[in-house]
Amino acid sequence: MTSAKATVEVDPTPSGDGTVRVLVSGEVDIQTAPAVRQRLLEVANGGAPAVSLDLSSVVFADSSALAAFAAMQRIMNDRGHRLSIIGATGPMLTVLELTGIVHGAATPGEEAPSGAHQRSGPPEVVVGHELVFEGDRSAPRVARSAVTRWLGPNHPCLDDTLLVVSELVTNVVLHSGAGGELRLDPGPPIRVAIHDRSSVQPSTLATAGGHGGFGLRLVDQLSSEWGVAPDGSGKVVWVAVRERAPADS
Repeated sequence: MTSAKATVEVDPTPSGDGTVRVLVSGEVDIQTAPAVRQRLLEVANGGAPAVSLDLSSVVFADSSALAAFAAMQRIMNDRGHRLSIIGATGPMLTVLELTGIVHGAATPGEEAPSGAHQRSGPPEVVVGHELVFEGDRSAPRVARSAVTRWLGPNHPCLDDTLLVVSELVTNVVLHSGAGGELRLDPGPPIRVAIHDRSSVQPSTLATAGGHGGFGLRLVDQLSSEWGVAPDGSGKVVWVAVRERAPADS
C-alpha cells in the first residue's frame, strides 16, 4: 500500500485585493496533518490580509484536518485578517458542516451537544469483518481501506463510516500507545467496534479548536448511538452509524 499523501500549494500571485489562494490536496489525517498544519501556519504568519483555503482536491479529512484549519483561523483572526474556505464537497463538506465550520467562511458556529447519542452498557454483538491494526499513524488509513473493501465504494453510508472509523482508530493510536482490533457488521445499521488495550475512557474537550477536540463530536453526530464498555484489560468503543435518509444520499 502506498503512503498517504497531502499537499499544500500556495498561488504565488495574490488576487487584486491581496487574497492568497491556498490549495490543499489529498488525504489529511493523523499521518499527514502535521505537515499540512505547519505549511498553513506559515501562510497565516505570512502577512496576507486574506487567505482563500481551497479544499476542492481533498479526498478525505478527519478531525486532524479540522484542528489544522482551526489553528490557521485563530492566527488569521488574531491578526485581523480573513480566512475563507471554498470548494469543499462530499466528506470534506460533511465534516465542516457537522462541526459548525461554515462552508465559505471559517467561523465556528454552535455545536451540537457532545454525547447526545452516548449510552452506557455493553455493545450490541458486532460480528463480520475484522482487522487487527498497529499503533502507528498509518493505522487510520489502513482501517479506512479495509472498510471500503468491506462495504464497497458505492455504499450510501460509506463516507460516514470512514469518518467514524478514522476517528476511533486515531484515538487508539494517540492515547493507548498500542494498536487494536476493528470489527464491522454491515447491518443495517452498520455497527463498528474498536477494541484496544487501554482502560482510559475517551472524553471530549470542553471546546474544539486548533488543539483538537473535534473527534468525538463527529462520532456523536454520525451515530444513532454509541458507547464504551470494559473489555478485559482494555475497552471497546462501539458505534451504530446513523442511516442516511434517501434525500441525503
